[in-house]
Amino acid sequence: MARKLGNRNALDDLVMLDRISEENIIKCLNNRYQQDEIYTYIGPVLIAVNPFKMIRGAYTEGKIREYRGKKFYELPPHVFALADDTYNQMINKQENQCVIISGESGAGKTETSKLIMRYISAVSGRSREVQEVKDKMLSSNPILESFGNAKTVMNNNSSRFGKYMEILFDAGGDPVGGRVTNYLLEKARLVFPGPGERNFHIFYMLTKAGTQQEKEAYYLTQGPESFWYLSQSECYNVQGIDDHKEMQELRQAFNTLGFSNDELQNVFRAVAIVLWIGNIEFKEGANETSSVKDTQVLDVVAYLLGVDSGALAQALTTNVIQTGVGMRAEKIRKKNDKNQAEFARDTLAKAIYSKLFDWLVKKINVSIEKPGFQGVQIGVLDIYGFEIFGFNSFEQLCINFVNERLQNIFIELTLKAEQEEYEREGIPWKQIKYYDNKPLCDLIGGKPGVLTLLDDAVNTGKTDVMWLSDIRGHFMGKRGMGDAVVVTGDTFLIKHFAGDVTYHGEGFGIKNKDTLFADMIALMQSSQEPFVAQQGWNDIKVQTGQKKRPPTVGKQFKSQVAKLMKALKACTPHYIRCIKPNASKRPNTLEMKEVRRQVKYLGLLENVKVRRAGYAFRDSFVRFIARYRCLCPKLESKARFRGSEAEMCGAICNHIGWRKGQEFLLGRTKIFIQLAASLFLLEDLIERRRNSAAVIIQKAYRKFKNRKKFLIFRYKCYEVVAGKKERRRASISREYRGDYLDFRYNSLVVNLLTRTGQKEDLQFADRSKVAILRGKKSLFQKLRSAFVKEDQFAHRFIVLTDQNLYSFAFIQEPETNRTIVEVYFKVPISQIKAVSMSSYADNYMIIHFAPQAGVIDVLHACRRKTELVGLLSITYQKLTGAALPVTFGNKVTMNVSRKREKLVDIMWIRDTNVAPDTELFKTVGKIVRIHAAPGIPPHQVTPPPKVTETDKSRAVRVFLEALYDFQGRDIDELSFKVGDKMTMLEDLSQGWYKAKLNEQTGYVAADYVKKLAGGGGERKKKQPVVRRENKQRQQQQRFRGGGGGGGG
Repeated sequence: MARKLGNRNALDDLVMLDRISEENIIKCLNNRYQQDEIYTYIGPVLIAVNPFKMIRGAYTEGKIREYRGKKFYELPPHVFALADDTYNQMINKQENQCVIISGESGAGKTETSKLIMRYISAVSGRSREVQEVKDKMLSSNPILESFGNAKTVMNNNSSRFGKYMEILFDAGGDPVGGRVTNYLLEKARLVFPGPGERNFHIFYMLTKAGTQQEKEAYYLTQGPESFWYLSQSECYNVQGIDDHKEMQELRQAFNTLGFSNDELQNVFRAVAIVLWIGNIEFKEGANETSSVKDTQVLDVVAYLLGVDSGALAQALTTNVIQTGVGMRAEKIRKKNDKNQAEFARDTLAKAIYSKLFDWLVKKINVSIEKPGFQGVQIGVLDIYGFEIFGFNSFEQLCINFVNERLQNIFIELTLKAEQEEYEREGIPWKQIKYYDNKPLCDLIGGKPGVLTLLDDAVNTGKTDVMWLSDIRGHFMGKRGMGDAVVVTGDTFLIKHFAGDVTYHGEGFGIKNKDTLFADMIALMQSSQEPFVAQQGWNDIKVQTGQKKRPPTVGKQFKSQVAKLMKALKACTPHYIRCIKPNASKRPNTLEMKEVRRQVKYLGLLENVKVRRAGYAFRDSFVRFIARYRCLCPKLESKARFRGSEAEMCGAICNHIGWRKGQEFLLGRTKIFIQLAASLFLLEDLIERRRNSAAVIIQKAYRKFKNRKKFLIFRYKCYEVVAGKKERRRASISREYRGDYLDFRYNSLVVNLLTRTGQKEDLQFADRSKVAILRGKKSLFQKLRSAFVKEDQFAHRFIVLTDQNLYSFAFIQEPETNRTIVEVYFKVPISQIKAVSMSSYADNYMIIHFAPQAGVIDVLHACRRKTELVGLLSITYQKLTGAALPVTFGNKVTMNVSRKREKLVDIMWIRDTNVAPDTELFKTVGKIVRIHAAPGIPPHQVTPPPKVTETDKSRAVRVFLEALYDFQGRDIDELSFKVGDKMTMLEDLSQGWYKAKLNEQTGYVAADYVKKLAGGGGERKKKQPVVRRENKQRQQQQRFRGGGGGGGG
């Protein structure tokens, strides 16, 4: 676990919560959501809160590279982390994997599934064959979304069908094919979309963005407002969806998947037929009969279907009823009243669209399936979420049933995985109470169950009221069922795990039967239009007097769900629980009530409890040791501790005072930590340890990084005093590093250097001793009392930046007791007039300021004054273009007053009685005397090494040549054409280079380029070159016994 746990109020893993409660879970999710952190873990389970906006940088190619090949817990929670873990487990274990995405409509399931597909596509192989497979897989999404998604009050792009996408891989992890399974298309939406909602996207795309030729051929020139199936909801446009752009992407997707133009036009013809069928109106006739009101609309439908208009009218306004079976079977044609005719019309429209959708899925599978496939796969389940509407019918019962089954398998597999891990590690298993919804799954789909009773009612001719009576008799008041189902009048209530739902029983039987009348099937089979045969109408067999009835919708759906559950149990599951933060699709808004409801029905609280199972955190011995061994001195060196990995983990825990069996337990390969607070203690300890280590590392790195720069500075500083001043031994050979106080990392100093809005570059920082010299008011008093003695020196800090020279000190603010910076002067470099120094080996210097600086001249003592004066000279030269006057003399007169001229003489005396490497500060009358000990004479000082600049034109560089054209898919990727040559800057491994082309720098996929012959890899950094004469002088100096000491 290399990532930080983060703020305790915004933890990235809910298992780490100190107190597990629904309220704390919601609070944590909200705190993260407000920081645009939409992903959170519950152990291996990913929670995704829909942001209803694009988060900058969240899904770029750079983000994919960041998560590629990382351990699941190594980086902050992300859908790419789960996708990478799924992909790697499949490759490493050669086992089938599945990603189960759940949540209600509008929670972001479809977008999440597309992100997983995109990630897997990005990290898998890049050969032309593999790329073709990936393009086809990705192209299936626009087709399925266009024909199966719609705008609802909850979601602008809601999936109105269930989808299980299986991606097939070879042993090397390259996709070789795929397979799509669809579940229960919401056909009721076709004939009656809810208020403020839209029908399926394809209807608006075709009527708005179809070509003029297509519109004329299918009579669609009037727009979506002209069709009853689209106009009744009065919603034609959706914010964020461009129907014209979607139509272009749809055509491209059809082309990629190999649809011919004739097949495409047959698809559009079927869509137009459905729209025109909805415009057929009926008028009531005598004796409960009906007839078509507008025969022109009927003729259009008949023309598009390729059938006789009279036969079409008869199929809609009459119905053939069969009495008896076998030899006694007899057919009677019965007239339909207006309502029955409208029902027949809508049934035909739904049947045509359902056949079209199934054919599209079949056609996609033909294009992407791999015959004779033998390998592993990743399944991605994107299925409708739990639904509670004002009016709930058969479709909602089926949708909520599959969500009950998914919740059941989630709890079952999560518990199973936890129990297996505890048994595998030899840790006592702690039984956790949780809500088991298996009885409810049996109530709906079992034998007997609500759907089974519905099938019986359909097969025996019972009404919906009689079916509700059967439910009451079978379940209400029965032992073990409690009040899980309550029948009241023509409604029944089921207490789902996600909440109570009231279903209206009327229409359940008709929707469950959902069979076409025989004469309608015969009508369709009489058509000579190619799409009729393509979409399987001719495969339907109508048997006269058959005893075996066709399977009901409910029975088929239960069979599909059972197969799905079997497929999911055969895979290693990965879970994503999607949450909708508010009902109005507003970004940056999380409504507590809305989220609390979803947290409850997704079972997140139970999930956290199961995951904790008494232990908040578990990790492998290897990873725990790698992260926390620095806390235990015994483990700093392997030679000092000889023991197993378990003993090493125990040593770390014992060192910080933990007791085995209370704060932690050791399994066979993992350590288990009981409380989240204990883990936070570990993190606090390691944070402190690493902060102190970081300072040491930063110092060493800065020294390494700036070695050449400071060697150059040292030589230039030497040139300022060369031949003009005696030196102390330590000042000659010491290393220069500029910032001796680490002020670059001091927040007070950083704030001081950024007050102007632009951060100044710190060049030098050190302590200094400033003599505060005052003139007397009376000229006749002794000069001695006019200036300060040694015990009156002020200790300050002197800082040089690329713009200013500072003198300041840290003081305590009396009112608040805060440490603040008191600045004594801040002078622009250009307003420094000169610097005066003696010719002896002392630490004093006088800085003279120009009048506009408003600062009197200052007598400073600084141990590293040679470096300071040298850097000051270099900076002055850069800013003004002129050399800074630096004078060397042993007597200087300086003014000590701002108001009027008060002069003091400063004299330096070479004194052999003074201890080496020191000086004495004395005042005699009007004169300040500085007694300096003898130093190394100027002509005997050995110059420091002089560094020469590296000839960059001779550096070895590696070039890359493009093998294919590549269009960068992100702002940090280079675009290039075949044959382009670029300079490789870095080999990033895992299939990427960093390169430069035409002054642009970016990432390059390794599969698209080759290294040119002669590229020798990255060039080695050369050590600074030292002139030969300098080496000879150093050898002579050592021979004479010369050397270096310290000081200025």
